[in-house]
Amino acid sequence: MKQNLLRIGCAAAGLALAAGVFTSCSLLPTPSRPVSHPQLEEEPLKYDASSLRDGRLRLFSSYDSLGGNTILCGDKVVHQSPASETSYLLTDSQTGETNWFVCTWSDPDTAAGRRSGIFDRTGEALYTFDREYDIRLSGGVLVLTKPTSFAYSPLHDHAAGDVRVLDFASGTEYPVPENAYTCLVAGDRLAFGLYAPGDAAPDEENDDLYQYAAVQIQEKDGTVVYQNFHGLLYRLSAGIDDPLAPADWVEIDTYNADGTSLESTSLLNAATGEERSGFVTYLHAGIASFRTDEGKYQLVDLVSDMTSTVLCEFDDSISGYAPGVTVLYREGGYLLYDLTTGDTLDLYNMALGTNTLDIYARDGTLRVYDMDTGAIRTDTTVAPLEALHRTDLYDQGGGWVNLRQYDNDNYDVTTLTLAGPTLSKTLSMADLTARYGDDFDGYLWPVAATEDDFYFSISYRGPGSTWLYDLLDSDGAVVLARLGSCGEYSRYNRSAPLPAGVFVARKGFDYGWMDVEGNWIYCQSIFTSTSDETNNYFY
Repeated sequence: MKQNLLRIGCAAAGLALAAGVFTSCSLLPTPSRPVSHPQLEEEPLKYDASSLRDGRLRLFSSYDSLGGNTILCGDKVVHQSPASETSYLLTDSQTGETNWFVCTWSDPDTAAGRRSGIFDRTGEALYTFDREYDIRLSGGVLVLTKPTSFAYSPLHDHAAGDVRVLDFASGTEYPVPENAYTCLVAGDRLAFGLYAPGDAAPDEENDDLYQYAAVQIQEKDGTVVYQNFHGLLYRLSAGIDDPLAPADWVEIDTYNADGTSLESTSLLNAATGEERSGFVTYLHAGIASFRTDEGKYQLVDLVSDMTSTVLCEFDDSISGYAPGVTVLYREGGYLLYDLTTGDTLDLYNMALGTNTLDIYARDGTLRVYDMDTGAIRTDTTVAPLEALHRTDLYDQGGGWVNLRQYDNDNYDVTTLTLAGPTLSKTLSMADLTARYGDDFDGYLWPVAATEDDFYFSISYRGPGSTWLYDLLDSDGAVVLARLGSCGEYSRYNRSAPLPAGVFVARKGFDYGWMDVEGNWIYCQSIFTSTSDETNNYFY
């Protein structure tokens, strides 16, 4: 099962290191940097941003969700992107810090016609680059990748400089292998995906990347420690969503010589060289699932010891994990397994949040586990419908869960139950149908929570067949009516969530972040911007 495949110092033809250091980055902004729009702060404000005064970076996208993104540091606008500019927050995936943002803009003075830059919390440029890059930060190491590099095959725009790796603090550029198309930071080492065709030159009829992909792991000085000439490289986990994610492990899919079939999927520890085959999925808190040659499923701890350790072995596949419990899937449904006592609980359904595991059991138990600690954040009982056909379970963050039960096959919600750390309520779908008539499709979309209540959005037809939205509390009472839109702020921005009870809304010609009392905490005109290259939405 375990293989120690650390190979030192071997280098093959076509994988020579690019020893030169690129000079197309600067520690200062260039004159071609697009100017932020100061008029947003000069106009009379329609909002009170005092609740945002926490010094955290947040990104706000414009009304059409396509362009004109705004970067705020606490309650202050530090950058307003024009329509042609792409901007996003930059988070260190190993530490969870989000203290920077990235912009990419048009610049006819560059060979590629685009320029990228990294900016600090005040909007000052730390680095600029003379081409467009997708930029990631992990453990203080910057990875720059050309967006279209090897998107589909080795024939797609590949050139030197498509991948660059730098030390964020000093700007020192690390050696990158020739023909690299991707890079992952694996602890103190660098893992590269390479285009390595060998003697088989690709053509338009036969250009599948699987046939020409290789994996190489090296020290930051370029010393090669591992090579796989028929492998694809994948990231194990987005570390910002899991503070216990193991930074040293990467996934490698190994193919046969002609790239036509997958031979194995394994995890490789770049620090120790341990490679474990049979990888199925990474779960949480340093735990992964593997399948043995005999068809058993193992729960494996990747982080507690110097080597990976099998915790349990099951006949059924593993669907979820929180410290102390795991969820197994078998034909006919799910099973909650207590890793301490061996007790089991038959489930109707399960759901995964960014750091929570939700379960609804056949005995009516509705529970939310914290996947970081194993603590139970919500624990209540909801009686299953007598003529239950199916259930839907949705994690809402913060320990809140949304349970929908159906007594029919028409996807008409029969009961909707909201449960959280402080309450458990079931709404009357009949009352809502009577209020909203045929415009009500049976769905309420959770958008915000406070310490003691939860709020839903419901849509319906207004004048001229336009859509309107009401905000409802957990009793189904209308809190705010006839909004132009009403939605949830992204829960994946864990480094800087909005204050409790704040959601994304449009009212009249204003669009922004609103609290449940109808007050804007930040808003813009819907006419601020109309287009951009990417869909960032309200991240």
